[in-house]
Amino acid sequence: MKDKLKTVLRNTGISLLISIVLIFCILGTVVFTVAQKVSNEMSDSAVQNLSESLDLIKCTIEAILRSEADFQTMMARELAAVADPEEYIQSYERNRTMVKLSLIMSGQTQGVSNVDEVFSPADLDFSAGRTINGLPVSQSYLNYMGAWSYTIKCPVEKDGQEMATLYVEYTYDSLDKSLPDGFYNSQATLYVMDAESERFVLKPKGMGKRSAGHLNLADFYRANNIVDPAQIACWPMLRLDDVAYNMSTQLACLMPQVDADNGDVPYVSPSNKNFQMTGLTLTGGDEVVFGQDVGAYLNSQGVVTALNFIGGWVCWGNRTACYP
Repeated sequence: MKDKLKTVLRNTGISLLISIVLIFCILGTVVFTVAQKVSNEMSDSAVQNLSESLDLIKCTIEAILRSEADFQTMMARELAAVADPEEYIQSYERNRTMVKLSLIMSGQTQGVSNVDEVFSPADLDFSAGRTINGLPVSQSYLNYMGAWSYTIKCPVEKDGQEMATLYVEYTYDSLDKSLPDGFYNSQATLYVMDAESERFVLKPKGMGKRSAGHLNLADFYRANNIVDPAQIACWPMLRLDDVAYNMSTQLACLMPQVDADNGDVPYVSPSNKNFQMTGLTLTGGDEVVFGQDVGAYLNSQGVVTALNFIGGWVCWGNRTACYP
């Protein structure tokens, strides 16, 4: 009798255990299924929100480009009305959006610009056939400041006849002010890529600290023929309070100062010697921030830069432009 009771209790316990395990398995399956469904829905929603944000940013950039083309067309009409269009261009002040204006009169191969240089469109590539409001747009390139840029050209017509062509250079950095300060709950970084060259032409500072690492120095050297052993390439500009200076101007003064401090014998490098500055900046006024890793990268490409190191801001690097 006792053996039968033990057997019944044992069988009952096993059945109860199996039932409990089965219930937990069913609950686990239900929880996993619901969690997977919720996760997929959240993922789809996130992708949809991201897609909508990118579409909005794309539309913003397209609107800016159309606005630039409209303004350039209006400027072309003004040029047709003035007595001396070349003088008008030469006296036009540069701004953050239009960094260089140039004009070539019909029948000529060179013209004038507002940066005190003779302008030739020979280096501009319009072969891709891209247009904005009917105006041809060049392929992206690195300008003399090392900033990714593009040029729009517009005919200047008077009495139905084309009298000149207006070329305006724009930098992608000018788009920064119009793009959002935050993106995807501040968890994403937005880059702007040129589809033709597949190069990143802008990392807006609103999306994070601007880094020298996105600058393709090899392309910049080729574009500007900076390969001479006697050249010293400096990047970026120095800022002392609210005034920006070319780094080369301070370096040109620092080198003889270091020589004078060492018996007028030029054997000590100006690297790691103090600059008079409070920060780094680009030509358009955007702050540049980076650390020793980027400084080392710039040095490895033959570029002298500045770092906020022990003892304050110092010159960093002692190689010339032919390196490596």
